[in-house]
Amino acid sequence: MSNPWEQENSKSGLITLAPGHALHLNISGPIRQPSQPLVIIIPGHASGATEWAAVNRLVSHFARVMLYDRSGYGLSTEAPGHVTAVSMAVELNSLLHAINISGPFVLICHSYGGVISREFLNLSTHDVSGIIFVDANQEQHTIQNPSPDYFINTISQGLDFCSVTGLNKNHKLLPAEWQAYLDDQSTEKRGRVAAAEAAGYRESGPVLAAKKQLHTTPPLLGNRPICVLKGQTHRDFENILEAGSNAGNGTDEERKSFREWLRTYDSKDEIWQREMLSLSNRSRWTTASKSGHNIQLTEPGLIIDALRWVLDNI
Repeated sequence: MSNPWEQENSKSGLITLAPGHALHLNISGPIRQPSQPLVIIIPGHASGATEWAAVNRLVSHFARVMLYDRSGYGLSTEAPGHVTAVSMAVELNSLLHAINISGPFVLICHSYGGVISREFLNLSTHDVSGIIFVDANQEQHTIQNPSPDYFINTISQGLDFCSVTGLNKNHKLLPAEWQAYLDDQSTEKRGRVAAAEAAGYRESGPVLAAKKQLHTTPPLLGNRPICVLKGQTHRDFENILEAGSNAGNGTDEERKSFREWLRTYDSKDEIWQREMLSLSNRSRWTTASKSGHNIQLTEPGLIIDALRWVLDNI
């Protein structure tokens, strides 16, 4: 019997994983042929499917793609229990089993999605045939450089993130897609879920590090292709610091701490992102020079280029 999730041009729905717990997903693109990869998009922390609308739209022209909302985002219900990268990887694995879809998979992961994708890789190593890391975090981002929330939150208080970072002018979403993104950002549920994910963020790094994925010989993925696409996240932080300071947010000491932390952020970030190249013998490094952290909103074409390279090298 054919699987409608693989054989219909586009299919969306809520899939129940447990009583009271369901995830929403959309799968679109060319009908999937045997052994053809399914592209799976894994958004970052506090991020839902709406900010991936442009990438999803572009990918569906040439590849089968799955875009889903983790627990609590969009139409998905909130997750029971403590939320960590491991639990979110298990959740994705359960979703795929529930709709009877197996590998091969190509993962596109952003920010904290980089850690989630690596935990999914731990569960389904042989099913993953390629990965695109989009300004993604790895274990050292949480171990060596825990987010200095105490002064970032104070200095960014009351700021319009999209205006300060230029997203409102530089995004590549269609008008209706942009409005859906803005609506999604402002829900009470999103704030609650983002806080729950953040609570499990710090512990997820050491858990992933213990698996030593970045230090295996031969590399964990062998010759399966990966692309690391780095943004200019430090520019977002610089803009937040400037706007927050101009607004009088924070104390002199907090602004000084922010400035000091930011001084070495980009160099450390690049070192850690480059470490992910060691997952494969076939890897590519790309820099998004015009984007901050949210490359999927401002330069989706770079992600498409990376995906085409990965698919060509499988």
